[in-house]
Amino acid sequence: MPPFSFICSGQPSGLEIDILTEWANRRNWRLEYLTMDFASQIPAVQTGKVDMAMCSVSITEERKKQVLFSDGYIESHIMFLVRKGETDILAAPALAEDEETELLSVGVWIAAILLLVGGGAWLVLRRRKPQVLARPHGETSQGAIGDTVISIAHLKKNYGTLPVLRDISLDVHRGEVISIIGPSGTGKSTFLRCLNLLEQPTDGHILIDGQDILAPHADVSQLRRKMGMVFQSFNLFNGLSVLDNITLAPIGLLGKSREEAERKGRELLEMVGLAERADAMPDQLSGGQKQRAAIARALAMEPEILLFDEPTSALDPTMVSEVLGVMTRLAREGMTMIVVTHEMRFARQVSSRVLFFAEGVVYEDGTPDQLFDHPQHELTRQFIRQMHETAFLIESEHFDWYAMMAQMEQFCRHYNLSRVRTDGVFHVIDESLSILGSARSGLQPGTRLTLAYSEQDDTLQWTVRCPQAIDPAMFETDDNSVAMVMLRNFSRDISIDGDTLRVAVK
Repeated sequence: MPPFSFICSGQPSGLEIDILTEWANRRNWRLEYLTMDFASQIPAVQTGKVDMAMCSVSITEERKKQVLFSDGYIESHIMFLVRKGETDILAAPALAEDEETELLSVGVWIAAILLLVGGGAWLVLRRRKPQVLARPHGETSQGAIGDTVISIAHLKKNYGTLPVLRDISLDVHRGEVISIIGPSGTGKSTFLRCLNLLEQPTDGHILIDGQDILAPHADVSQLRRKMGMVFQSFNLFNGLSVLDNITLAPIGLLGKSREEAERKGRELLEMVGLAERADAMPDQLSGGQKQRAAIARALAMEPEILLFDEPTSALDPTMVSEVLGVMTRLAREGMTMIVVTHEMRFARQVSSRVLFFAEGVVYEDGTPDQLFDHPQHELTRQFIRQMHETAFLIESEHFDWYAMMAQMEQFCRHYNLSRVRTDGVFHVIDESLSILGSARSGLQPGTRLTLAYSEQDDTLQWTVRCPQAIDPAMFETDDNSVAMVMLRNFSRDISIDGDTLRVAVK
C-alpha cells in the first residue's frame, strides 16, 4: 500500500500525518507518535501508558507487485499513539529523521485505512476504556466555542438549618462533558437534583438557554424537557417492557405517535446495544442493561443536556464498563453531559472539565489534566491521591484461601483493572505467600494481607504484614527458584521492612 495513494472504489485516498496532526491541534488534542519494533508492544501495552497500538505490516516483493509498490516502505513495525510526555517508558528503534518521518506517515495512513475501510494490515487496539481526549473549557466536538446552555448563579440549598450547597456559580457550555467528583455528602447529587427541580433550591438562579426556571412565571415543564436525567437506581417501570418504558414519555409529553415513538425507541436501543431486548421486561435485564435502557429512555425525550447521578454506583463491577462505554459514545457525539461520578478514570479520560465539590462549594474547577495532575488546593490533592485498599486478616493457619482470593479479585474488578493486571495480582499473591509459607514464619495468625490501588498514578501494591520479622534472604534477587522468578516477573519492586513485605505489582 503506497502511503498516500490507496485505491478504494477506483479512487485514490489516504491520510497524511500532517493532516491528522493539524486536525488534532484544532481540537487541542496532543498527539505523539512512535515507531516500535514488534517485541516492544507487550511492555508498552501492559504499562497502560500507550493509548493505541495501531498496526503491524510486513512488505514483501510479492505484496509490492500486488498493490503497485515501487519500493518497500516499512517492515514489521507497530505505530503507537502515546500520551504526551510519557514516551520515556518505551525504547523506540533508532531511525534517521527521514526514515522516521516516512515510517510515521505510512503508519498513520495505514491506521486510518484500517479504521475506515478495514484494510489488510493487522490491527492491534488496546484500550481499558474508550477514550475521548479532553477538549478545552467551552469547546464543542466541532472545535467551536459552545453556547452557554446552563448558567447557575449563587445557588444554595439548605435542609432546615443545614447548608448543603452554599454558593455555587458556574456556566455549562454546549458540548461540554463535566464530571463532578468529591467526597460523599458534599452536595453533588443534590446539585443535580436542583438543576431539574427535583429539589427546590433555597436561593439562587438557574438559567437554561437564558430563561430562569426559578422565576415565578417560568414554564418549568418546557424548560425541564431540555434536561434528561439518569439515576443510580434505573427507575424503570417494572410492569412495562423496555420499549414501552422508552416510548411512554415521548407519546404522553411530546405528542408523538406510537409508531414514531417506537421507531425512535428501537433506534436508541440499537445505539445502546439492547435492540434484541426491546420486548423484555426490566426484571429480565442485568443491572448494566437496565442502566443502558434508562439512558435510552432519557435520550427519547431529545434533551439538550443529560444529567447522570452516579450511574454506575449500583452496578456489579463487571457491568460498569458497558454503561461507561455508552456514555463515552454520547460524549464523542457532542452531547452536553453533567456526570456525578466516583469513576476517576472516566472523569479523567472522557471529561472536558472536572469540578471538585467540597464543603458545599465548587472547590476546584479545571480540565482533567489541570485538576488531576496539578491540583491547586491541598484538599483536592488529598482526595485525588487517596489510596483504595482491601485487607484480609489471617486468623488461623487454616484460613480460607478461596475467600481471600475472591475478595482480592472483587477489589480488582471494582476498579476496572484489566484481566492481565488482575492475573498479575494473583501471581504476586500466590508466589509471595508461597515463599513466606515455605518457612512457616510468615502465615501465622495475625498476618495482615492488603491490596491497595491508587487511581491517581494507576499503581497497585501488595503488602503482607507478619507478626514477626521477615528474613530478607527469602527474597534475595539471585534466588532463581520458580516462585521467586515468577514473583519478579509480575513485580516492579520488592522490599522488606522488618515485619512487612511490599510488592509493587506491574
